[in-house]
Amino acid sequence: MKLMKLFSTLSVVLLLIASCATAPVAPTIEDLIADGGEVVSIHDLIGDTGVTYVGADESWFNYLGVDGRKVVKITKTGQLKELAWRVNDSGQFCQQMFATEKEECDNIVLIRDREGMYISYDKRKNKPGSPFTIILGNSEGL
Repeated sequence: MKLMKLFSTLSVVLLLIASCATAPVAPTIEDLIADGGEVVSIHDLIGDTGVTYVGADESWFNYLGVDGRKVVKITKTGQLKELAWRVNDSGQFCQQMFATEKEECDNIVLIRDREGMYISYDKRKNKPGSPFTIILGNSEGL
């Protein structure tokens, strides 16, 4: 009987703990800026030579060329996909997305943190992406 009562009490405690647990909340753009980050212009980074984003773990590379080319390389699989980017008539940065190949405009904000790493923030999903570094030019020959 005591064992049954102990089990019942333990079950209630575990249920309370589980109901109080919450999923981690992704930081907002405001949180990232308050933590020393700054919003930077994707178009300005491309400059005269293009720019290569390099995943922090080098699992992916993303080249944005001055000619409107966007080339994504996934290191693990060797997958290479040529896409496009542009600035539309409203001045929005538009790019074909890797997963869908559909064009999306002005949904990504680029933030440089206080350590000099970059992160893209998807405004539609309210979610930060993976951190990356930036190399001027086409470092991977994409």
